Amino acid sequence: MRQTSALQKAVLFLLLGFLIVATSYYAKPFLVPLCFGGLLAMLFLPLSRWFENKKIPKGFSILLCIVIFLGLIMAIIGLISWQITDLTTESTDIENKIRKMISEIEEYIGDHFGISKKQQEKITGSRFVHRCSSIVWEGWCRS
Repeated sequence: MRQTSALQKAVLFLLLGFLIVATSYYAKPFLVPLCFGGLLAMLFLPLSRWFENKKIPKGFSILLCIVIFLGLIMAIIGLISWQITDLTTESTDIENKIRKMISEIEEYIGDHFGISKKQQEKITGSRFVHRCSSIVWEGWCRS
């Protein structure tokens, strides 16, 4: 019987760890869909069994689970797109509110600290309202 030293065991352990990590990295395109498939199968197993207990054939119960899953995905995508379209239609209102809030802040600074709007513009380097509103508008246009 051959005896291995502690150093050899450590090297073998590190080599095994490296091989597992490297294999996982290169098998990612295969393993990720496989894991999602397994997760969805486990998620829909109780529903499929419930359909089977109601005397629905196994293949048809699987088809119903897939249709339910696709319906949920379509509903989520529909809700997100609906919210995005509402947000883009209200972007001008949001921009106007931001402009109003910034001008109120400028007035507050002028009233409480005695810094006029021209001095504030000088301190900030350019019109703060224009800069902020353009940043907000560019953010909306990118999405």
